[in-house]
Amino acid sequence: MTLVAWEPTFSVDNDLMDAQHQKLFDLLNQLYDTQQQGKTQEGISRGLVGLSRYSMEHFQAEELLMEKNNYRELQVQRREHAVFIEKVVELQHQYLNGNLREVEPMLVFLKNWLVSHILVTDQKYKNYLH
Repeated sequence: MTLVAWEPTFSVDNDLMDAQHQKLFDLLNQLYDTQQQGKTQEGISRGLVGLSRYSMEHFQAEELLMEKNNYRELQVQRREHAVFIEKVVELQHQYLNGNLREVEPMLVFLKNWLVSHILVTDQKYKNYLH
């Protein structure tokens, strides 16, 4: 199943960033599939770890691209990225400690954050870099 599908409107006209954004969607969809299939706590946790690790990798590449191009809103991006990583790690800890029983609201939050970030914040650098 698919929680979020890539659409052309998500494109930032940068092949690397678009590919990485698509990978983030794939990881989120895999996590959603794991939850929908009733997989174990370990599977959900592993999915959250994979999402946070790849998010950090992507954010680092994205910030480097912005830095090289003297993007004026780099600090805004860095703050938003840090908040997302903190939230994913917090959700993982809550889940592992049994304080987060419902996984679906967490997945909806992650999807909404990612879609909003790409469509609003990332779209700002799209025109700047071209």
